[in-house]
Amino acid sequence: LQGAAWGYTSLYLFENAIDLHRFYLIAILCGMSVGAVLTLTPSLLGFSCYALPCTLPIVFTLLMQPESVFQHAGFMGIVFIIAIHILAHRINTSHWALRHSQRNLKAISEELIQHKDRLESLIQKRTQELQESRENYRQLIEEINDAIYEINGDGTITYISPMITPILGYKPENLVGTNFTNIIYHEDLEKIKALFQEVMSGRVHPAEYRVLDVSGSPHWVRTSSKRVPRVGSSPGIHGVLTDIEEEKLSELEKA
Repeated sequence: LQGAAWGYTSLYLFENAIDLHRFYLIAILCGMSVGAVLTLTPSLLGFSCYALPCTLPIVFTLLMQPESVFQHAGFMGIVFIIAIHILAHRINTSHWALRHSQRNLKAISEELIQHKDRLESLIQKRTQELQESRENYRQLIEEINDAIYEINGDGTITYISPMITPILGYKPENLVGTNFTNIIYHEDLEKIKALFQEVMSGRVHPAEYRVLDVSGSPHWVRTSSKRVPRVGSSPGIHGVLTDIEEEKLSELEKA
């Protein structure tokens, strides 16, 4: 309606103006048409509903004028309308291609969000399972009657389970970071050093010897150790320490 109003108004203004004002009128209508097309063409409405009803009446009027200059202007108007149509069509095509790409991106985004939610759910589930497994492993280590230990390649204790406390009286934090030879009874020290080297070379066999408890008294234990390789660091030893003090005392009493 606005385009038609400007189109028929232009006829009245054209008939009642001097030639210079007529050309101004044509320039104004062309500029308004181009601006409307650039603003409204995503669905070609700017061209079909504004540019055509705004410019066609003045173009027909120009073609019907006796002066050749206005007739030439009319032909130029037809070229102008065709050019505006091509421009509107290209903008329309680009717009719908962009809309299609946006829909595809939205679909991909929604799919990625779904994958992300599934992945987060899977990670949460696996994390919970890992925590439960670690907790079960920790309870297993702490509740069995034997002490579990870990020693690195130079003999430093890197881990020992809390069961060492009822066996020898030490708290785990008092032994972690110290060399295991510090608690070996002096008469068994050389034998245990040799045994440590054998285990580090790959041999696995149990050993019975005496260690010093928290009071400094010798206490019989049995250990079974195994060399464990580590990625990015030197190998260490994992093992199990069993209290055999009462067993040894019974043997002595029998003897």
